[in-house]
Amino acid sequence: MNAPLPAQTSLAAGGSCRGFDVLAVVGVPEYASTGVHLRHRSTGFEVFHLLNGDAENLFAFSFRTPDASSRGAPHILEHSVLCGSRRYPLKDPFIRMVNQSVKTYLNAVTYPDATVYPASSQVEADYFNLLSVYGDAVFFPRLERWAFRQEAHRLECDGAGRLSIQGVVYNEMKGVYSSFESVAADAAVRSLLPGTVYAGDSGGDPLEIPLLSYGDFKAFHADRYHPGNCLLFLYGNIPTETQLDFAEERFLKDFAGTPPADPVLNGDVAPFSRPVALEVPAPAGSESGCTVLVNWLLCKTADAVSHMEAVFLTEVLLGHNASPLTRALLDSGLGEDVAPACGIEADVKYTLLSAGLRGVKRQDAPLVERCVRDALEAVAAGGADSRDVAGAVMGVDFSNREIRRANGPYSLVLGRRVLRSWAHGGLPWACLSPRATFAEVKRRLSAENGYIPRLIRTLLLDNPHRSLVTAYPDAAYGAERERAEQELASRLAAGTTPDAIRAEQAELTRFQQSADDEKAAASLPHLSPKDLPTGIDRIETTAFLADKGVPVFRNREHTNGISYIVAGFPVDALPPEDFPLLPLFADALTNCGFGGKDWAECGAEIAATAGGFGASLFASSLPEPVPPDAFMLPEAAMRPLLGRSWLFVHVKMLNEKTGEALGLLADCLASARFSDLKRLTDLTLEARNDTRASVIPAGNEYAASRAACSFSVPKAIDEIWHGAAQLFTLERLAAGDMGGTAAAFDRFRETLRASGAVLHITADDEGLALCEKSLAGFISRCGLAAPAGDFAAAPDGAARNRDAFFRLCALPWKQDSGGDSGTELCLAPSSQVGFACRSLAASAYGTAESVHEAVFAHWFSNTLLWEQIRTIGGAYGAFALPDAVEGVFSLATYRDPKPFRSLGAFAECLEKAAAFPFDRETAERAITGAYSREVQPRSPSSRGFQGFIRALYGLTERAREERIARILSVREEDLRNAARRLWERCGERYAQVVIAGAEDAGATRVAELPL
Repeated sequence: MNAPLPAQTSLAAGGSCRGFDVLAVVGVPEYASTGVHLRHRSTGFEVFHLLNGDAENLFAFSFRTPDASSRGAPHILEHSVLCGSRRYPLKDPFIRMVNQSVKTYLNAVTYPDATVYPASSQVEADYFNLLSVYGDAVFFPRLERWAFRQEAHRLECDGAGRLSIQGVVYNEMKGVYSSFESVAADAAVRSLLPGTVYAGDSGGDPLEIPLLSYGDFKAFHADRYHPGNCLLFLYGNIPTETQLDFAEERFLKDFAGTPPADPVLNGDVAPFSRPVALEVPAPAGSESGCTVLVNWLLCKTADAVSHMEAVFLTEVLLGHNASPLTRALLDSGLGEDVAPACGIEADVKYTLLSAGLRGVKRQDAPLVERCVRDALEAVAAGGADSRDVAGAVMGVDFSNREIRRANGPYSLVLGRRVLRSWAHGGLPWACLSPRATFAEVKRRLSAENGYIPRLIRTLLLDNPHRSLVTAYPDAAYGAERERAEQELASRLAAGTTPDAIRAEQAELTRFQQSADDEKAAASLPHLSPKDLPTGIDRIETTAFLADKGVPVFRNREHTNGISYIVAGFPVDALPPEDFPLLPLFADALTNCGFGGKDWAECGAEIAATAGGFGASLFASSLPEPVPPDAFMLPEAAMRPLLGRSWLFVHVKMLNEKTGEALGLLADCLASARFSDLKRLTDLTLEARNDTRASVIPAGNEYAASRAACSFSVPKAIDEIWHGAAQLFTLERLAAGDMGGTAAAFDRFRETLRASGAVLHITADDEGLALCEKSLAGFISRCGLAAPAGDFAAAPDGAARNRDAFFRLCALPWKQDSGGDSGTELCLAPSSQVGFACRSLAASAYGTAESVHEAVFAHWFSNTLLWEQIRTIGGAYGAFALPDAVEGVFSLATYRDPKPFRSLGAFAECLEKAAAFPFDRETAERAITGAYSREVQPRSPSSRGFQGFIRALYGLTERAREERIARILSVREEDLRNAARRLWERCGERYAQVVIAGAEDAGATRVAELPL
């Protein structure tokens, strides 16, 4: 987000505008904005506009949709309203807009008590196109029976007469219920809120979704989707009056004469008189124990100060591994590591807090609760350590100041803050100014002796609204749910026949495959490529040589007083056999102690000084040839940097903390120690458990990594570092000799320091000046030098030991039929859904063909692939993923009930695409959508880091501009040729991977994932 400029409005509280009463006009100085709150006089429809100078405008329709059942009506409606509406009677106008809009964000989200439809764009005409489609969808959806059967549930019967239940939401939620930690986290929330809408699952339990009737589904929309139950959040520079005119003309006038609906608000929970305890079964894999969570209800989230007190107290107790409660849990020996669900939950009406462990023996759950209570008593009795308090203040201050962009604009963060109060009957701006709110908390901290002990006693120790939840791995969990599903399918099939079920399914499939009416398709608004700017928002990266010739890259950005520093070390100085250990080394480097201090002392010091401190790994190919303008430094200094694999050690801090934070980074780089073998063991178990827990939620990424790992050395390295291969590495390390691991890490540290370093700074003017002033001392203190040699041009450069890297990707196969092609199956026994990927060769980066394939991929993902995999197949997602730099084009599915079927569907869809009659209009819409991906805004820190990465891999801003120009000039024959080219390659060299819970005879290699 660029810095918003102050905005003025002529509207005033007590006035009126376009049929709206102006309820309030408030200044929001934290965001240089004016908040305008209005209510439509005849319907009760409310609007809150955060008006400022930002050209990236966002809207979000929010409906209060509490539902005490677990039949998933809110979630199913979130999908189904986007399946055609009054003005746009198409099967899927939403996905068509994905294909032909220059949106910066487009989504729909089901929360536990609300459903939100947000979208944003930097182009005003495109913004109103999106507003038109979304507004028509939510207020005037067709909600036809086919959409209910597609998105919610339906019966299917295969050739052998086996019944199954299918549906997009149904299969999505089967994926959620396959994740051990998701089940544990959901149980923690529900345990505190019995008798409320939160006791059910708004997403839907797969064993209850088929009980939702079509009539109840339509009635839920009629009850909840009235303008009087809608809150519209607006952000950006388009005048409020213009948007009110649009809403009145397109939506609200049709509700004239309809009595305003009473807002659907959520009831309060009855306070507990005593704590509760419960045990819940969860899907079993390789878990070595239970997840045990102690949970509290603290306050209402709409109470801004009380909520901020809870956030601050959580940061004091759990902010990092050396915080008192986290440390007590880790030192207890009762579990393997801290449970992922630890921390604050604020997406419901109440602020909830959880603390606990995973890997706990079931009988030790009460001991975990006692450990938590003893740790809290100790802090309440002795007071919080000043370092813990300073770290918590820094953490909250930093979080409130940093401009973040996580898969969408920063305005989404602001929208969630607005809804925290507004959706529960409060004022829209009540929770919108966290810096001002935290100032009040800091005032209380300063003024009141014993403030933190009082909070601990009031909110935690003396609070009876508490639960102890034990999620235990149940070996029968999956089988019992499968049996219950089959029984439910049999009950639903009573009174019909297999032939009738097949006939209904065939009818639905025919409809899904039928073309939309041409007139209806033409009604969907879109921009033409000629309306799109050909320029780009250039990232201006500069470079210079500091002391000892160390290269320094820098980006000047509006960072809100925060500086971001990166020290990069080329890890290809190490042999390939060391690469599997590097992810754990990166984690341990900043978490095992340095400067003569142990990990806990360093953790406390880091928390009080920096907003973030860690390390990461990065590898990519170098496009050839490297353009002359890629050399930001003298060639002799630049050549040793190009095309390397890197370890990046990074720190971010408030500008005023620059000297202290750089001192910590220098101490870490110069003297990190790995001799604390217990700490190293704890980090290993945590990394293994986190990786295990990530496979089911992100199975598409794991499948894509494995399918692509044979196409280039960087893809192989990525699999070694982040794929299924790393999971097996962590299993081996967790069972091995930590002394040997520590010795290897000592060697890595010394080798990497000797290999030379590169530095990067992203900051505003003040931050750049402070950082550059400190560079000489920092370089000397670390003992840094410049990387040497011409790595990219050397015979043993980026592709050295190619075969060794490919061998390191191999999994421990329990079945291997041999051969280079075929299908790999990674068994994930607890998963009720699967993930499939097929990778094939792509055209080289920098060629016109690679651009044509990127535009084709965008079109293909949102048309043929979407229709066959998601609409008909019932998978939650389908993707075409071009990577020209690595020369690979991948097709993948997400939460797929039939992943082996999808492997065949990939080829079928490419064959259809090769014969598709592309015309100019199709090409223009595909161009618009692909263009959108290339011009996505970034946060200041992301812009800076992206500029740094481009510098290290020879990707220039001029090349980006040329790419945009090529995208805008794509013709229909270019898409036709790209489709034919990829179809031909589909039958040549390819790799296929499935992650699923059951074996298939078609697999060439089979490995069982240790989940």
